[in-house]
Amino acid sequence: MTLPSSPLFRRNLKALSKHQPALAATLKAITQSASLLERDADGIATNVCIGSERLYATAAQDWAADQVKGFLAESQRILFSDVFHCNVTDYSLPFHRGLIDYRKEHIQEPLSAAPIVDVGYLFVFGVGLGYHLEELMLSTPARHLILIEPIEEFLLHSLSAIDWAKLYRLARKRGQTLHIITAQDPTEICQRIEAVLIRESADFIDGSYFFFHYYSWALKEAYGEFVLKVRQHYYSSGFFEDELKMMTNACANMRRNDFYICEDKPFVRQSTPVFIVGSGPSLDNDIDFIRKWRDKVILVSSGTSLGILLKHGLRPDIHTELENGPQIYPILAPLREKYGFEGIRLGASLTIDPAVSDLFDTRWFFLRTALSPSRILASVHKGLVGSDPTVANASFSVTAITGFTEIYLFGVDCGYREGTGEQHHSKDSIYFTEDNPESTEDIVRRHDRTLPGNFGGTFHTQWTFDLTGRGISEVKRRHRTMTLFNCSDGARIDGAQPKAAEAIDLSRLPDRHERVLEQVERQMAHYQPGELLQQFDREQLVAGCRVLADAVVEAIATTRRKKGGFWEFRERMVLLYKAHEQDCRGVIVIAGSTLLNMMRAAAFHGTRIEDPRLRRKYFHHVLDELQVYATTMFEQTAEFLETLLAEDTPVS
Repeated sequence: MTLPSSPLFRRNLKALSKHQPALAATLKAITQSASLLERDADGIATNVCIGSERLYATAAQDWAADQVKGFLAESQRILFSDVFHCNVTDYSLPFHRGLIDYRKEHIQEPLSAAPIVDVGYLFVFGVGLGYHLEELMLSTPARHLILIEPIEEFLLHSLSAIDWAKLYRLARKRGQTLHIITAQDPTEICQRIEAVLIRESADFIDGSYFFFHYYSWALKEAYGEFVLKVRQHYYSSGFFEDELKMMTNACANMRRNDFYICEDKPFVRQSTPVFIVGSGPSLDNDIDFIRKWRDKVILVSSGTSLGILLKHGLRPDIHTELENGPQIYPILAPLREKYGFEGIRLGASLTIDPAVSDLFDTRWFFLRTALSPSRILASVHKGLVGSDPTVANASFSVTAITGFTEIYLFGVDCGYREGTGEQHHSKDSIYFTEDNPESTEDIVRRHDRTLPGNFGGTFHTQWTFDLTGRGISEVKRRHRTMTLFNCSDGARIDGAQPKAAEAIDLSRLPDRHERVLEQVERQMAHYQPGELLQQFDREQLVAGCRVLADAVVEAIATTRRKKGGFWEFRERMVLLYKAHEQDCRGVIVIAGSTLLNMMRAAAFHGTRIEDPRLRRKYFHHVLDELQVYATTMFEQTAEFLETLLAEDTPVS
């Protein structure tokens, strides 16, 4: 196949090479084409022929015009019904209530059902010849256009149809960004969309648009998968009260006991197999197989599965915990009293309740990447990637990073099989006892989505468990030499080979040895009580709170002087955080996310005010309130850190 030589094609290829060079190189490398570009008598591209079929039922220009007309009449959008997706907490709730009172007093008109300005994204499923793109850019307030085209040939043909160079100029003028995604696998499409959301922020995903240009299986499946996942991007990695609690727990854990740090660094490879055990309902069928091979493997319990294993006479080598709340200790303490925890290592987040770590003789702490202790100590130890959102993720990350190359999952179901009623966990788990922390009705109600099964069928799941499987897949991709088997009769996990427990054969292996774990520990940093606390520079952390407070006041003053709204203010704040990520890192990780969440909650209302004058007035009121909250919260953080670290000598 010879590339076209028209001036339009050459100009477009040059523009694409500038903005997306990798994609331009891919298109240049196309040597054979299964489709042909169809032109009218004037040489204008009007359709794409694939064998005896055409992409469009009518001329591409007419098809696109009719589609856009229908889109403008009734757009499909992501809409939230209230602000509570913005992590409204006890601390920020008065701020939110104050904005409601302000609206009632000063803005009489009802809010629009959808954001009018500061919309984050327009997701365009299908580019084809691209005649719909310019009008979509002009007719929506979306700041990012994500163009998904699974057929690279269509993009190549579009370079002879529309003026891409003009589109890029228009995007620059309107403050928009074009992102082009080419992939045929629906899951890969979703992953690449999500990569854009992570890079560009999902703070303004409320109100975002969907546009469908043509039907294909890949686009249909990608859309269905993405819709299930898109709202997860609104969950933040912590908020003010929670970060204070985690810092308190972390410092207590560092003071009270000696411990090892399990961090993201190279470890010697370990050939001993690992069994990771969760509390999913399929565990009940696999207990005997776990017992059969117990002496050949490193056995890891995850959260509530510890009680199940101990009840069946199976003592794990490592037990993992993740959450920072007080609910874990009352579950573990009776187990320790009844069975003893001798020989069981605790693998846990540094932020867990210190009373939990007191129950174990040996502790492997890891740092959760997004939380305040991890980011404050980032220059000393690396956080453990993929260790959340559930304790199963923690178990997998701990064993993967420490060099184990053959891992089996049991009871990591990430949901329950359709048609099995309410059997959402193992029958021996705490969820079916009088100490059940949650009602079965609440658990089942949260399982509001479905996933394909590891051994076939359909599984009911919820967003947390969905993220669990995806997180395990991401960690597996980072450890390409590892072999991961999923023995759970649960949801399918990409990258994990389905394997029935009865098919496992470890008879060739010697019995497990304590020296395997000792070898792992020799590669970890070991700290005595209080030793790691010396790495916290108290004076710098406290001073950084005041520096950031002054910087935010200045950013707000700059925002008042210049045109723009919530979008521009958020961009200014992100740049401010980046500029101060070293000298103010403590207060940024403790209080920074909460401030942005408050801005996001305010934008939920503000972007729906139709009158530009009233919208501007509301925005300036929000800036007033944010300044009060920011300076107060940052000063509270300074006082908190001063007190929390007072017993330790700061690094000079």
